[in-house]
Amino acid sequence: MVLDIKRLKNTASQTSKSKYLRWEDEDKLFEINKSIDLSYQHIILVDDIITTGATVTKCLHALEKVDGVSVSIISVAYS
Repeated sequence: MVLDIKRLKNTASQTSKSKYLRWEDEDKLFEINKSIDLSYQHIILVDDIITTGATVTKCLHALEKVDGVSVSIISVAYS
């Protein structure tokens, strides 16, 4: 099953922004597809590269509202 986490609005590229601005931009940008019951499921969150962790953290904030969900994170690179 593929989980759909939607970005609620597009933002400019994060590459030239400070850590603080990245965190600020990512605030409340993600929403989980509520048509799938994720209660007590194990989710694997995949991100191509983790820089400040802002995107992954905001996705986790969206997922923490689900009862009993556990999350693992996979990334190709970390900088």
